[in-house]
Amino acid sequence: MNNNSPYILPAELIASLYKDILIDDQQVQKDDKNAEQVEPKNTLILVNHTEGKLNEKQSAFLSAILKACKMELYEVNLICCKSSNCPTYQELASSLSPKNIIAFGLTPTDIALPMIFPAFQIQSFENVKYTIAPLLEEIEQDKSLKMKLWGTLQQLF
Repeated sequence: MNNNSPYILPAELIASLYKDILIDDQQVQKDDKNAEQVEPKNTLILVNHTEGKLNEKQSAFLSAILKACKMELYEVNLICCKSSNCPTYQELASSLSPKNIIAFGLTPTDIALPMIFPAFQIQSFENVKYTIAPLLEEIEQDKSLKMKLWGTLQQLF
């Protein structure tokens, strides 16, 4: 035998070397079926914010609100926008298909909703539930606003 030429083993010999199954196809299929399904994000949170993203304190407060609702920040869509430059409710509905929209520091007119309603009231329109609330900073500093928000979120979820 020449050292430079490869030696090819017969298929029967290779098969006998691997008696155990390396990959169980049936288990892989079960795992694929049981893999965590990515749920569509049914909740959209709009935050009136001039910098385009939340600071650490605001993010921590919003995370605490969501945890109280048994949700995590990654389970919602979050959009930070200026009140003068927010997407319309039609754009939001067509691109993200949310079931719930919570707007902090915005009014219904900021997203072109054709109605006016007070803060902490749940308003349904075109199969989406809307609620508006004051800025996150205002809610964080005022216990009565926190209680009102909590009551609204309990009804919403």
